[in-house]
Amino acid sequence: MSWRDIMPPSAGDPTPNIPTIPKTPEPTAPEANIGDIGDIGEKGSAPESALPPDVVAAVNAWLDAIGEHHAEDRAELLTNCARDPEALAGLLGIIAEAGIITASPSPEPTPEPVTCGGCLHFRADEVGDGSGLGACRIGAPASRRTPALWPNAPHLCSDHEETAP
Repeated sequence: MSWRDIMPPSAGDPTPNIPTIPKTPEPTAPEANIGDIGDIGEKGSAPESALPPDVVAAVNAWLDAIGEHHAEDRAELLTNCARDPEALAGLLGIIAEAGIITASPSPEPTPEPVTCGGCLHFRADEVGDGSGLGACRIGAPASRRTPALWPNAPHLCSDHEETAP
């Protein structure tokens, strides 16, 4: 089988019609992680060496798994992937489906910063105009880190409960 039989006609097509690749014995190449792949830049001319070593190892392991042993075809695929980030992403998806690499987990969404002054648990400074250091009624862990407890200082707090507008 050749990689041409598996790769979609349009390398950038994110939903190719790909036949199932049977699992083979564990590849000898180290497992790569899609999240560890380096930036290869824009489409254009780029030598195979523009791909990070872990990506080259994963592609070679996949080529071994599908029985592609023709050196020129292997080199052509690596060169095409180095030139076209969309083709590389598509191929990495195929390789992940084959179980040769693991897909990166989706990153946790970053919470939005909040201010203590807008929280139900905040007790404002009773001295002066109330703009000084206040207190957290529930002792939230975030209240122990600077700049918490200042009414208008943005920070992260998982216990924040917004006051009614």
